[in-house]
Amino acid sequence: MPSLPVLVLMVILPLLLIGIMLLVRQIYGNPIPRYGRRKPLMLPVHLSMPAKPEWVRQEIIKLKAQGPDLGCRHIAMIFNRRYAAKGMTVGKTYVSNVIRKYYYDIHVIRQKLKCRKLTAGPRNRIWGLDLTGKTDDQGQLHSILGILDHGTRANLTLAVLKNKSTATLLRALANGIERFGRPQTLRTNNEVMFRS
Repeated sequence: MPSLPVLVLMVILPLLLIGIMLLVRQIYGNPIPRYGRRKPLMLPVHLSMPAKPEWVRQEIIKLKAQGPDLGCRHIAMIFNRRYAAKGMTVGKTYVSNVIRKYYYDIHVIRQKLKCRKLTAGPRNRIWGLDLTGKTDDQGQLHSILGILDHGTRANLTLAVLKNKSTATLLRALANGIERFGRPQTLRTNNEVMFRS
């Protein structure tokens, strides 16, 4: 007759092995089918991409604040066009999630953009030149020339002209250059007197 510890091992060891096999079947399914080929053991796979850097989120928030009418697809397209060469792209779903999550921050940035004070730019870089007309009480049309400095937003000249000839316009432009200096660029529309 075997001793008591040997008897306990003979009974407990098979029960322990059966319990481990049942636990493995419950977690992973039946690894050995009863018939046919063995199926490969399929473990759950969770693929996750690394999180986007903080600057990506900030750039998407800034783009949405600057263009509130832009949709997720358009913002993703703009971002990818700018930063794809640097190896960073975003999808529509990511943009949508950022916009939903940070809607209040976008609203705050939008308000700051609306209420910001504009600073003066450089003088005499670009001047804008345009003609308009105003009729008087007798129905006669008077031509008015306006010259603006785009950088400082200053009204340099606002003068009534006798006619819309090129010589008259050049005379008024020369007077403005004498008073305020010569601009680097003149911006006009495509009227005939500006093209001749």
